[in-house]
Amino acid sequence: MTYSMTSKNIGSVDTERHDGMQETIRAFFLWLSKNVGRFKENIADAGYLFWTEREGLADIKPDEATEMVFNEWLMFDYSHTGYDGTPYAKRRNLLSVFLEEKGSTLSPAARAFVDSAMDSYPSVCRIISVVPGKGEVIEDLFTGNRIQVTDRNLSRLVKPGMSVFGRFVRSGRGDHISAGSAVLALPTPQDEYIMHFINGAREMAAEAEGQEPALSPFLKWNSYVYYREMLSWRQSGFPFEEDLPDQEEEEILGAILSLRKELEGLRMSLSPHRRRRKKKSS
Repeated sequence: MTYSMTSKNIGSVDTERHDGMQETIRAFFLWLSKNVGRFKENIADAGYLFWTEREGLADIKPDEATEMVFNEWLMFDYSHTGYDGTPYAKRRNLLSVFLEEKGSTLSPAARAFVDSAMDSYPSVCRIISVVPGKGEVIEDLFTGNRIQVTDRNLSRLVKPGMSVFGRFVRSGRGDHISAGSAVLALPTPQDEYIMHFINGAREMAAEAEGQEPALSPFLKWNSYVYYREMLSWRQSGFPFEEDLPDQEEEEILGAILSLRKELEGLRMSLSPHRRRRKKKSS
């Protein structure tokens, strides 16, 4: 199976606040496309972790939305230094390799974004308040921390009381932004379910390792498990969808997909397999 890496599938851009993120995304996937041979085994391994059906993990089918989430996870949270038997402290994402090799070519805004995003992790957050078209205040339900997020696009699709699963990092201007495409809006009844799911996995890890793993690295390096769970809900139905009006659920999912198309202009294909197919068809 070929795992698509097209720049249009990577994230949403607020041009006022995401300039550093946009530059980083372009540069990272261009760099990765030029090093596909070098990271061939890593990309295959990432595809196996994220897509392949196996016991204990939710099944998902490749589509535009899941490809977007895969690309963000590959950039931020996939450990190219291994999983089984590799301590969290020794795991490294591909973004760290990119920074070592291309960091000097980045603008100050992009470098600030990378520095903030390097150790970022996705978490379950509750929307506390919203100023449509400007931003929102969110609360991390695991830590209780509240932050002001400056994100015009996100503010248009969420409302107080809703929850999201995503990462929020410092932009070059000092405020927080939602980073990348994988900001998954959860209908309100689902936040306690996903937190219970994650806490249960963390308890199992504590029993196996003899100590409770720190929250942020646990969420980061195991995020593909939770993304798979929530993407499977999107494809086959939320566990508690009977608690939601059908129209509200459709509006939420429609807004998410609309937001994902913000990078429609970045159509450069970064998959050599896809390019070869296009040449053959022509």
